[in-house]
Amino acid sequence: MGMLHEIIEIGLVVLDNETKQVIQKDSLIIKPEYSEVSPFCTELTTLTQEFVELQGISFREACEILKEKYRSHKRIWGSWGNYDKNQMNKDCKNKGVKYPFSDLHYNLKPLFSFAMGIDRELGLENAMKHMNIPFEGTQHRGVDDAYNVGILVEKMFNNKL
Repeated sequence: MGMLHEIIEIGLVVLDNETKQVIQKDSLIIKPEYSEVSPFCTELTTLTQEFVELQGISFREACEILKEKYRSHKRIWGSWGNYDKNQMNKDCKNKGVKYPFSDLHYNLKPLFSFAMGIDRELGLENAMKHMNIPFEGTQHRGVDDAYNVGILVEKMFNNKL
């Protein structure tokens, strides 16, 4: 049997409800259950099999943290594209874990294009370039991608576009 794609990091940011500013960021490293971190994945994210084995928790534990610490089941959440939402659903199904997020999900990629009056969707890196904002961190690391998405959302809501 081939390896399954599994989430190995959940990156998240919390925005203040009033100011819409990023007030917290976190990274939940997850040990894969049905696969190993491939060289391609390591090149893309910098995460290695050894690192996730040493620092990681189970997917079930990560979902509990999302619900207990971040109240994910009671919050609006968003991602840059639908890949993260779809992969989260797949992992929950494959691992018999209750989906930890609310149904209030926004695909922020088309929302950004709409707010900017752009007739096509931009990848995260190009959206940052479009705004003349340097990307902070490592692309494709969950925590860094989440932080940079949070910065774009902060600017959208605070009319700083």
